[in-house]
Amino acid sequence: MKPILEPLKPKLDKLRAEAAAAIGVNADSSQPQPPSTKPRRISHHNETEGKKSKRQMVERNLESLYQFRYNELTGGVEFTPYGKDTFRSLDDYQLNSICRQLDTKRQIEIAPATLLGYLQSDFVPSYHPLIDYFKGLSDREGTATIDAVAATVQVENAGLFAEALMRWMVAAVANAVEKNKRICRNQTCLVLTGGQGIFKTTWLDGLCPPTLLPYKFTGKINLENKDTLVLLALKFIINLDDQLRELNKKDADTVKTLISHGSVTVRRPYDKITSELERTASFLASVNHDEFLADSTGSRRFFPFRVLDIDLDTFQKLDIDHAWAEANTLYKSGFKYWWSADEVAAKFNNSDEFQVVTPESEMLHHYYEVVNDVSQSSVALTTTMLLSRLQDKTRVTLSLKKLGEALRKANAIRQKAKGKNRNYCYFLRERTGSELEALSTPDLASSQESG
Repeated sequence: MKPILEPLKPKLDKLRAEAAAAIGVNADSSQPQPPSTKPRRISHHNETEGKKSKRQMVERNLESLYQFRYNELTGGVEFTPYGKDTFRSLDDYQLNSICRQLDTKRQIEIAPATLLGYLQSDFVPSYHPLIDYFKGLSDREGTATIDAVAATVQVENAGLFAEALMRWMVAAVANAVEKNKRICRNQTCLVLTGGQGIFKTTWLDGLCPPTLLPYKFTGKINLENKDTLVLLALKFIINLDDQLRELNKKDADTVKTLISHGSVTVRRPYDKITSELERTASFLASVNHDEFLADSTGSRRFFPFRVLDIDLDTFQKLDIDHAWAEANTLYKSGFKYWWSADEVAAKFNNSDEFQVVTPESEMLHHYYEVVNDVSQSSVALTTTMLLSRLQDKTRVTLSLKKLGEALRKANAIRQKAKGKNRNYCYFLRERTGSELEALSTPDLASSQESG
């Protein structure tokens, strides 16, 4: 009779052989076997780690190849090879190249759109270039460097210029670093006027710290283009190069609003959706002539200084980072960088010197005299009636609004007229034919060009 376990012998032998192979011995002997030379397949997970997702594998390999960071200001991803500090913006070419490296070096296939989605997440640490710059500056008491910077520009009122520059810089710091704000902290524009070739634009450009040069815009803007609003949230400094006169002529109110605009709701180049962004930009400007203000109210936003000379060599030897460190220290101390209405009225009372003479103003003063007493007047006209009379004398289209501004600026007497209509009228004296013959005809073409 066969033993009772005989039928189970094949199964027992198989189990014995598998156990022996697992511990490296021969099933038929107790001798260890040499290790196998067959390559082992490397898995992306092990028993202790557990199974890894594709995202985890991609992120682990990316961390060994590159360093990434998310720019809170631009909304873009920046990268550098691992171990280097040469960050640059990630563009389509580089994104595709990284996908290729993951495929050829790490055998991981991934689409560029998927990879970009991984990078635009909290996997990548974020930073704010403006806030980080000012956080990295050491405290510097006083304003020695700011004063030295101001001294390189020769103007008629050096003391006021130094103060205006200092307060503008402190306001620029506040505008750049304060978050969760809906108002602009720097609502003034420092303006250098004067002839061409004296380095006004170059000097203004030099106020930007070298580290923040990618966040400076120099040139001309388009008031009708939404990209201009985007600049308010992407830049630290906007330097308008000889454009203020043209902008003020076209739409002075929009220009003033742009300078004081708070947070903006726009879509940045890297974004897919529109969002509300902090206003970070502060304005500077230069003009090649003195006249650029459309009206006297512009002095509340524009602080103009007539430049006689600029010592560019001395300026470029100064450490502008030290000047910004002084401004940053003043800001952190709670320094009052904004100007009150009384301060502006007292210190910038020369705005008339920088105002453009409009065609409406020229026509008004050519054909009429503004009198000091109603008894000296010869006509009583509403603004509309006066505009009609002046328009008959020129082919240039005149503005009712600008004519009203010219009348108010001239302090023309305005009272209710006697008679049936009893409208408010301006009381003026109309010039005689002989007086007009003695006066030269207004050159409205040049007025429009300069306006």
